[in-house]
Amino acid sequence: MRKYHFKGSSVKRFFTKNGFYIAIALSLCGLGTAAYLAISSSLDILTPQPQSPQGTSSQSSPVDVNVSGIPVDTSSVISSEKPPVSSDTPSKNTSSSSNTSSKAQSTYPTYFVMPVNGTVYQQHSDDELVFNNTMKDWRVHNGIDIEAAVGTNVVAVADGKVTDVSYDDQWGYTVTVEMGGGLTAKYCNLQKGVIVKEGETVKTSQVIGGVGDTAYLECLDKSHLHFEMCKDGKQVDPLDAMGKKGS
Repeated sequence: MRKYHFKGSSVKRFFTKNGFYIAIALSLCGLGTAAYLAISSSLDILTPQPQSPQGTSSQSSPVDVNVSGIPVDTSSVISSEKPPVSSDTPSKNTSSSSNTSSKAQSTYPTYFVMPVNGTVYQQHSDDELVFNNTMKDWRVHNGIDIEAAVGTNVVAVADGKVTDVSYDDQWGYTVTVEMGGGLTAKYCNLQKGVIVKEGETVKTSQVIGGVGDTAYLECLDKSHLHFEMCKDGKQVDPLDAMGKKGS
């Protein structure tokens, strides 16, 4: 059999000449492969694997709502409680209370008494000018003057609520009572030491104070009570408003 010899062949010469470089290349390939496998294994460990939910149900899972980049689990807002009653729908009690209050404010008094026992010597002048003995001039007289001695009891002409107790530079100590239906009464020229307080409810014929001499505008007149009434903020004749005109 013929034997073949490769001595001096080009293949042998190639490996003989480049063997060192081939070994380095193989080493680098091996290192690269090892590094790739190591990194791949590390990523597998760090990456969480999806888990199948426990107790799989046909219901959908809670939705995560992202608010300003923060996931919020909306399952906490699911409740079996009934929705709150709309504030636009008033309850029966509120409606009833409102109607009662409105009715009370609109009720006009049907019964009046005179605020003090005495003679009316100065009438309500409406728009007519009358002479003022103290000021020595002509002016409108908005109320009525009832002659009575200092200290005589002054009473509420009807049920109402005291809205003001004060001292007026012109009319002295005064008490204002709101009686409903837009009607108010003002008791002037009272003694110091009024016995009712602001916010107090008074009844018909209840004493609120005594006749005084504290009204500067009428200090030269007879001892009297100056009494005024307003309807919806407008001055009216007290005797007409109380049904006492001509009586």
